[in-house]
Amino acid sequence: YNLATYGHLYTWQAAIKDGSVNAYGHVPGICPAGWYLPTKEQYEGLNTYGPDALRATSSLWIDGGGTNTTGFTALPGGKYAGALDRYEDMTIKDYYWSTSNATGSITPAEVELTMHCLIVKDVQTSNPNGYSIRCIKEKE
Repeated sequence: YNLATYGHLYTWQAAIKDGSVNAYGHVPGICPAGWYLPTKEQYEGLNTYGPDALRATSSLWIDGGGTNTTGFTALPGGKYAGALDRYEDMTIKDYYWSTSNATGSITPAEVELTMHCLIVKDVQTSNPNGYSIRCIKEKE
């Protein structure tokens, strides 16, 4: 049920695949051809809409969800807490991987969407957690 509803959760290494960067400076990672993992800055830009505009209207969210006016349709799939070997935060949060290039090399950023806010922060490459991913289609 969880896989069909929320999709897969990926480690950082699985999400970025071989870590290559395309001609646009994006990391395709595990995304289909012509798509890429969103950057930290792209997720930070979503803060202008607020969390309710990103959250699906759904009974899967403990509070019934948001307005989803952006069409982002976030579901509260939680995360796999690798260090603890358990799943956490289902029905209250959603987590995504994003890429950061602040240090001149591709590093992970964690995106945490709750009922009240969207938090984007850099994390260590050794982060053992499993998060969802979103893919963005490259402009042609």
